This record gives sequence, C-alpha cells and structure tokens, in this order.
Amino acid sequence: IRGGPVKAVVEYCFNGTRFKLFIPSENCSIVFALSCLRAPQASPVPGAKVQTKAEPFGDECKRHSRMTVLQRNVEIDCTGVTMGGVITGDMFVGQGGQRRSMSIELISKGLASLDRRKVEYGEAPKDVVEAQEIARASKVGLWSLEQEEAPAAVPHTAAKVQEQILTVQLSEIRSGNHFFFHIVGEETSQMIEESMKLFTSNNG
Repeated sequence: IRGGPVKAVVEYCFNGTRFKLFIPSENCSIVFALSCLRAPQASPVPGAKVQTKAEPFGDECKRHSRMTVLQRNVEIDCTGVTMGGVITGDMFVGQGGQRRSMSIELISKGLASLDRRKVEYGEAPKDVVEAQEIARASKVGLWSLEQEEAPAAVPHTAAKVQEQILTVQLSEIRSGNHFFFHIVGEETSQMIEESMKLFTSNNG
C-alpha cells in the first residue's frame, strides 16, 4: 500500500482520526489512522461495555469526520504501520481543486492536535505543524480551552523590624545564659520598682 495514493471507501469512523476502510484494488478492509494526530475521546457508542467520559470536542471531531468522509471515496497516502497493525498516513477527500487533507482540516478547526512527541522528534509534517500554530494562535476548538499561564507570584517580603537600642537593668542572674532584666524607663518597670520600694519600707 506504500506505492503512492490508494483509493478507498470509508466504512466506519471509530473516532475523528481512526477509520475502517475498504480498499477496492486489494479487495480487503484495513484500519487506518491519521499519522501524528490525536483526536479527543468521543462519547462511547450505545451498548459499549466500557463507558468512558467524552473529552472536550471529542464528539465534534468524530461528527465532523463522519459527515465529511463516511461512506465516501477517499485517497490515502500510507506512511507507516503501528505494532497493532493499524496503517497510518494521511487521507484526502474531494477532487481537483477541492481535494484537501483531512489532517490539516481537523487541525485547522482545532478538532484534533498533533502528538507532542512527533513534533519534538521532527516527524510531524511541516504543513500540519503550521496549521496547528495558526489554530492555536486563533484559539479555535481545543485551543479555546487552553489557559493562559498565570503571572509569577511576587515573593512575599517580610517587613523589616526597626532596630532599637534599649537600656536594661539586670535584676537576677542565674547562669551565663539565664538571667532576668527590665527596661530602664519603661512604665511597667517603674511601677514594679515603686511597688517594691513601698513593700520594703513597710515590711523592712
């Protein structure tokens, strides 16, 4: 199937980027996925054993693919195959001037995103990467949910304590680091000192 574009008919859409295709020239069906793309999880089909919660824009992505290619003639350009036997590549729909890439269409509408690892390793097609950058800048689809980075928190600076020089009077020393004192001139200290003088004069 690597010998150039291959004509196919879309028999089923598993999600927005994975399909069951019939290949007339080979008289067989294959599972095909758009390479480098990740579609958000759509709602499970009725009666499914595993009921997983749909991700944002998952149903919209699947609905768009169903309306665009289901039971229609397409062309696929195969570039690889996964360990599970899923053939990967790009899918084209339409004829002549109306021919367009499904990968770029989904990315441009913000209905799917590129696998980050594929982008980092330079494996994602340049035109698809550029389409995602435009969609992200325009905040369409999935990118409308992207939260802006919160501004860095201003570190809290403790208020400086004003230094004061005080005159103290030692009242008792118990050890080298254990002693008692009072501040000279402090109102409370003066009251205590006067009370002690009065007590001494009255009791001897």
